[in-house]
Amino acid sequence: MASVERILQAITSLSAVEGVEFDPKSLAEDVVGVAAALPEEGEFEAAIAATVRMLGLIVAERVDVSALSDDYEGWECCHFQPHTGCGEKATMRIMLTRTEGAVRVRGFGDRRLPDDFYRRMAAVGRPDLQGHD
Repeated sequence: MASVERILQAITSLSAVEGVEFDPKSLAEDVVGVAAALPEEGEFEAAIAATVRMLGLIVAERVDVSALSDDYEGWECCHFQPHTGCGEKATMRIMLTRTEGAVRVRGFGDRRLPDDFYRRMAAVGRPDLQGHD
């Protein structure tokens, strides 16, 4: 798994994306989840870099996102690859909503690791969800 230093660097990189808001605790949990899902050297860094790029594209409205329904009404999801490569599957997810002037991230990570992404996003008590469901 990624070192504490690399995890902290990832948190800094993600929180620096202009126009994106995170709950700090959820951001840290999501970064640790990506580190657990992608333990091979370089995979974690590639996934974080891909997430930073994707967030920039979302803010610029240069990428399609899918509206979610049912328990996720008002939220959108973006699927993307943890690193670029021909034929790679889009195994990463970002769940977000747009507020006035910002993109608010509910969470991000691998769709299945360390557990199911959507189940994790539905978890009770995530601080970034208070007042938004």
